[in-house]
Amino acid sequence: MRETNMAETNGYVRWLDNLTNDGVPVVGGKNASLSEMSQSLFSDCTER
Repeated sequence: MRETNMAETNGYVRWLDNLTNDGVPVVGGKNASLSEMSQSLFSDCTER
């Protein structure tokens, strides 16, 4: 997971590695799905 500080955190930026499908009301369905897909892809790469 990405470490964030207060300078990086605001109401407009959401990092993909911090989102799940529960974030659909905030970021929309396509972005939440992209986040879950990228998390799955990168977790598979780091396990090898």
